[in-house]
Amino acid sequence: MSIDRTESRCEASAITLASRLRAVANSDRLRVLCALRESPSVRGLSIREVADACELTRFSASRHLDILACAELITVQRHGNRRMHRLCDDGFVVIEDWVIGYSIDSASATSSVACTQALSVI
Repeated sequence: MSIDRTESRCEASAITLASRLRAVANSDRLRVLCALRESPSVRGLSIREVADACELTRFSASRHLDILACAELITVQRHGNRRMHRLCDDGFVVIEDWVIGYSIDSASATSSVACTQALSVI
């Protein structure tokens, strides 16, 4: 039973990771994420502010923000009649863990090869 749970958690993580990678696999959305990251505003940015910062139409900015929100990379809060968008603190953890896992695997593989080569010389 625990194997099934582990496989199902792994599958859920893979689905989440794939969804988030699809969301960031667009240059306009990457520009939107950069604008949100670089914004000095604690409250976030409105659609108009994102559109202006990224040189997008409001329609396009809105569409990209919706995709990023569905992927849980940004949060949206209403302030009066405006929707404010901010980076989600936990949104990038899955991507970061995946990338770091490959970095660690790569470092270990390189280290193993170096150790093997060093031992063969001795």
